[in-house]
Amino acid sequence: MKMINSREVAASLASFLSKSVHISTKNTQQFVRLACGKTSEFGGNGIGQVGSDGDNTVGALFEKWRQKFAENSIPESRESIEDILAHCLGTARIPDVYKFKRTVLSEARIKEMERLCSKRLKRMPIQYVLGEWPFRQVTLKMSPPVFIPRPETEQLVELVSGEIVRKGARHVLDLCCGSGAISLALLREHPAIKATAVDQSAAACQLTKENAQRNGLNGRIRIIRSQLTEWGRREKFDIIVSNPPYVFSEDLDGLQDEIKLYEDLAALDGGRDGLDVIKTILELSSECLNENGKLFVEVEPRHPRLLRDCLRAPGLAHVRTFKDFCGKDRFVEMIKIEQ
Repeated sequence: MKMINSREVAASLASFLSKSVHISTKNTQQFVRLACGKTSEFGGNGIGQVGSDGDNTVGALFEKWRQKFAENSIPESRESIEDILAHCLGTARIPDVYKFKRTVLSEARIKEMERLCSKRLKRMPIQYVLGEWPFRQVTLKMSPPVFIPRPETEQLVELVSGEIVRKGARHVLDLCCGSGAISLALLREHPAIKATAVDQSAAACQLTKENAQRNGLNGRIRIIRSQLTEWGRREKFDIIVSNPPYVFSEDLDGLQDEIKLYEDLAALDGGRDGLDVIKTILELSSECLNENGKLFVEVEPRHPRLLRDCLRAPGLAHVRTFKDFCGKDRFVEMIKIEQ
C-alpha cells in the first residue's frame, strides 16, 4: 500500500475520470500529473532556477525545495512541494503554482512554507503536513495517526453512490470509518440519507466528529466507538460499506516510512491472511443488512477469490468484484439473500 498511486494509473485514468464526475479536484490533478509523467506545461524538472538567497519567487522556492526533497529521497518530491506551495498560496489548483511562478512570497508565507517542508523532510505524509485533504466533495481534517483515505477509496464511494440511487437506500453503515471520509462523502452527495459510522479508535471517532461538523453534516451521522465484535447488532441497514484493515501482517514491514512512522498500523493490519476484520464484517453484515441489502468492501487483490469461493457467511452471496485504477481486484459487492 502506497501513499499515492504511481504512474500505473495512466492506463485507466481517462476511462475513470469520464465516469466519475465527483472525484475530488486535487486527486484529479494528482492523477493527471502522474499519468502524464510531468507536472505542467512548463515541463522540465521544475518551474525556475534557484537564484540568490534573496530570490523568494515561487519558482525559485519550488526548485530549491524540490531539489532538497530529492536529495533526501523524499517520495514524490515534486508533488510534495507543489502541494505545499499551493497550500501557502491559498489555492487548491496545482496549475496556480506555475501561474504565479514569478510571484515573490511574503516573509510570513515563506516561514509557513519552510515549516511545512520541514515536516515533509521527516517523511510525514503530505496530508498530515497540510492538515487537510479533499475527498470527493468534502474537505477532511487530517491528523496522525488516523488512517489517510487513498484515492482509490473514492471509487468505492462511487460504487456505493450508484447503489443508493438505484435502490433508494436511506441508511448506510460505515464500518472502520477512520476519518469519516466514506460516510461523509455519501452524505454530501445524497441529502436524503443518514449514516452510522463505527470505529474502535477514539482518535478516529473524534476526527470523524470534527469532519462532520466542518462539513455541516453532523446532524445526519451517528458515530459509535466500538470493537466490531462487541457492537450491538439490533439495527438493519440498506447498505454496509467498509475500507477495513486488510494488509497481510507479513507485508507491514515493506510499507513506506510515511505509513509506518505516522499512521495507525492497527488500521492496516488484517492479520496473517489479511482477513481478520473482513471475516467479522461478513458476519455482522449477514445480521444487519435488510433483505437484498448490499455490502461493499475494499480488499487486498488476493482476497476476492477467497470471498467468492471459500468464505461463507449465512445469507450473503458474492455479486461481483471491481478493479481499481491499476486494474487490480479491489472492491467486492455482496448481497443479503433470503435464507
